[in-house]
Amino acid sequence: MPTARIEVYSADKTRQLLDAEHPLAVTTVAPDGGVPATVTVIQPTHDSLNANVNLQINNLDNAAGNPGFMQLTAGEAHVGEVGASSLTIDVVPTIDTAAYTAGDCVGGLITLANAARVDGGSGIVQSLTLGDADAQDEPYQIIFFSANPSASTTTDQNPVNIVEADLAKIVGIATLYAGDYVDFSATSAGKLVNLGIGYDLPSGTSLFAVLMAIDTPDYTQTDALKLGVHVLRN
Repeated sequence: MPTARIEVYSADKTRQLLDAEHPLAVTTVAPDGGVPATVTVIQPTHDSLNANVNLQINNLDNAAGNPGFMQLTAGEAHVGEVGASSLTIDVVPTIDTAAYTAGDCVGGLITLANAARVDGGSGIVQSLTLGDADAQDEPYQIIFFSANPSASTTTDQNPVNIVEADLAKIVGIATLYAGDYVDFSATSAGKLVNLGIGYDLPSGTSLFAVLMAIDTPDYTQTDALKLGVHVLRN
């Protein structure tokens, strides 16, 4: 009966064959000040449907008839997360039904919650969609911030004024033109793709954004705009 072949890679990308003649030794973290265990692969076998590998932890054989346990400590070095985590963040900003002026903030400061998986995490704004229930196809500049630009003016129906202290928080600006919209019978939606706006949050998990009017939008509904921001979280 042939033995199972398992290959592992070390941190320097060196490949190692894992079988009875080439055991894997792993030093584990000792619980409560005890002696760290050494994990060794023994008696790897396989049949046409299964590959089975027994582990030996110190002098304890960890096999089906003699189970032991291995413990993973909490942290970002985790099993099962490979590559980026994809997420679309949907927000409906509350807007005014009175006409805006070019340069005005439309809908106030927008919080894009969970843009990072962990506190102080990072990611990439990959694309965005702006649905328009009034089908006005208004152009906007969408300004993204890594932290709340609290010293600046980002309130609805007021000119966007980013002060010097908040300039470093800007991670990118995307421009949505009237030609980026697709018109439906009574509504429309604008789409921007391949934005590639990277962000590294100093703290928290939220990204922030502002819709700055390029023209003079005048909506008939306070919930006419539906913003969807697609991010890849590291």
